[in-house]
Amino acid sequence: MQSVACRMRVLWANIVGANYRRANDRLRAMPDTRVNTWNDLFPWMKLDSPRPIDPALIRTKRILITGAGGSVGSALAHEVASLDPDVLVALEASEQGLFRLTQGLRSPHTAVLGSVGDEGLVRELFETHRFDLVLHAAAYKHVPLLESQPFAAIANNALATRNLVRLAAEAGTSTLVLLSTDKAVEPVNMLGVSKRIAELATLDAGFTVVRLGNILGSAGSVLPLLQEQLDRGEPLTVTHSEASRYFLTMPDAVQLLLLAATEVRGPQLFVPEMGDPILIRDLAERMLASSNRSPRGILYTGLRAGEKLHEVLIASDEKVQILPGSPLRAVITPQPDSHVLGATLDALTSAVQSRNLSQLLDAIHLLVPAYQGQPEVRA
Repeated sequence: MQSVACRMRVLWANIVGANYRRANDRLRAMPDTRVNTWNDLFPWMKLDSPRPIDPALIRTKRILITGAGGSVGSALAHEVASLDPDVLVALEASEQGLFRLTQGLRSPHTAVLGSVGDEGLVRELFETHRFDLVLHAAAYKHVPLLESQPFAAIANNALATRNLVRLAAEAGTSTLVLLSTDKAVEPVNMLGVSKRIAELATLDAGFTVVRLGNILGSAGSVLPLLQEQLDRGEPLTVTHSEASRYFLTMPDAVQLLLLAATEVRGPQLFVPEMGDPILIRDLAERMLASSNRSPRGILYTGLRAGEKLHEVLIASDEKVQILPGSPLRAVITPQPDSHVLGATLDALTSAVQSRNLSQLLDAIHLLVPAYQGQPEVRA
């Protein structure tokens, strides 16, 4: 005769099994609204064939990738791993992000859980591995969120980059490439101004910056958010009917970063030739047209804190140089005196440590006078 406990376990197993079967039935009956790939849905966004990377330029290198568990960082890690580098170190602050990367990255690599802002850790990595190449993809990137987190934005995007480039220069690293954003151009938000300061610190240290637009399908970007709304049968939210952005595919972003890393030396700022910006409304309409759900239309919500209606890749005080045969264009950008930059970065460090917003903004305006943002601190 079964004990009460045993009968209860059997009953619970039957209930769980029945619920599991019903959930599976509902999942099979649910229409599939997921696009095959963003590249298939928006094929015109692919750039004119960036030159393939010569594997020999990577094979002998000792490489550090920061933010290696993020969308771009993990794509870089997989591409670099496929080129068989001498050493590949993947640095990531998110435990879950690093775990996902290590589960999928089968090539030999060293996974390190930690922040670029951890000076002791980063110094140890440079002393141990003597990197030839650093690909710096680590950053906070969500505009509305960072408007209420100015200290975190500056600490992670600007000051951690200063820490990284300084240690790289001290260690004799020959090449470092910062992944920047078009939001750093004439910035109106904390994301943009923190990345602009990161650009200045990187160039001052003698390294390279690649400034990109929105990357299709990257985590937290507009297309995955629209896809989630589509899957839930909700209207697709767009901030403004005329809002536009520059877009490129993830494979193109990776190739452009590696192109800059393998063919460039010295302090250089690059932007790709990306064609015309694209209306977010047009993306939403195309996703609705490609869905097999009953469309719920588009809901215009208004621009959020720190958002621009349009982004640009080149500031009004910058000049562009065409590079024959290259998908990259060189940008000549104003650069502050090294001593002024260093002192101001010290002031930013002090402001972050004391959480003094007035001091933080004063220091920001010394480096980026055009910045007119109004961040709000939320403890």
